[in-house]
Amino acid sequence: MPNSKQLIIVAESIAKPGHENELRKQLLTLIEPSRAEPGCVQYTLHENPDEPGRFLFYEIWKDDAAFVHHTQTAHFKEFGPRVSHLRLPSPPLRKFRVIA
Repeated sequence: MPNSKQLIIVAESIAKPGHENELRKQLLTLIEPSRAEPGCVQYTLHENPDEPGRFLFYEIWKDDAAFVHHTQTAHFKEFGPRVSHLRLPSPPLRKFRVIA
């Protein structure tokens, strides 16, 4: 039976030309601390093989509160300012729930 309380997040980051490797390196720093959060079910980083520098996080959080907690962590809050010069404006993150 699907857990309809879980929150699925799809978030993209697109590197500015010439900054693909540095943005990749910075994105990877989020993996360990995010996966260690108590409400994290899945936190995976992907890169489009046809568009190097286009990254996608696929995240599953136990519930809305777990995701809100994630956005309040130091590693999350510090990330944006640290990489703002490396990436293009990000598309809005997308939220989903399992229905079947």
